[in-house]
Amino acid sequence: MNSLSSTLLRRLSRFQKPYRPVRFVGTATEESEKKLNPRHFLLLLCPITAFSLGYWQIQRRRWKLDLLERMGKILPSPPIPLAEDVKASTDLPEFQPITVEGRFDHSREVIVGPRAIITDDIPARAYGSAWGSSPSAEHHTKESSLSDFGAPTPNGYCVVTPFELKDRPGVFILVNRGWVPTALRDPVTRPDGQVQGIVKITGFIRYNEKPPPFTPDPKSMSNAGKDQKPHQQYFSREVVRISEALNTLPIFIDANYGSTVRGGPIGGQTKVLLRNNHTEYIITWFSLGAISLGMWMYWLFF
Repeated sequence: MNSLSSTLLRRLSRFQKPYRPVRFVGTATEESEKKLNPRHFLLLLCPITAFSLGYWQIQRRRWKLDLLERMGKILPSPPIPLAEDVKASTDLPEFQPITVEGRFDHSREVIVGPRAIITDDIPARAYGSAWGSSPSAEHHTKESSLSDFGAPTPNGYCVVTPFELKDRPGVFILVNRGWVPTALRDPVTRPDGQVQGIVKITGFIRYNEKPPPFTPDPKSMSNAGKDQKPHQQYFSREVVRISEALNTLPIFIDANYGSTVRGGPIGGQTKVLLRNNHTEYIITWFSLGAISLGMWMYWLFF
């Protein structure tokens, strides 16, 4: 009898579940939820990304400060002659003051725009002095409200003209002579500005300007002059593209305001605008990184 009872008890014990007090069930569930899982690693990407961008902005700030320092030295420096071994704008620092002597080939000029006039380097009440008192100036004043005392209309183009170097016959570069209003785009309306013979130009070296997305291809615009080729309108300063089309060296110079001729395009169309907002970006990204890391740790451990 005793042996039978003990045998039954042993068999029944195999089907019995271990006793667990109810008070431990909730704790076990919470602990299982706090174990690392793929979601935790995915959310950890937020602070990692924010800290990485903050570090990247530190590098950008160092680069920008170095660039500002170099610009501060280059822009006030005296202009230098264009050396014979310079074959492209990129052989010199951008915004390097430069002087060249030679003659314009006005028959092949192109336009870049439409663009608004840049007035940073134009002396007060000096707009009209660039145009003189010829019949073309009367037309200019009538069509675009440009006078000795008034600013021009905002719409216009930059005139880019091949320039043959005096000391390198047959070698051409590109010179942005300056800005003209839409009414004076056609050279026939500004004959006094088509200066002939050897001239000296002072300006700044410029690099290629990346066209914005969806920029259309250059288009042809007719001119009234019989010896003037149709204008090719470019929508950005594409140095390489323009130089290939006009068979010039990829050297581009923005003529300064002092190179403006009477009745011609208004020079000084160079704007140097370098913003240094990287400190604000650094604070923003590191703050977001700290906040997101704190939230991740709180969710994981508390």
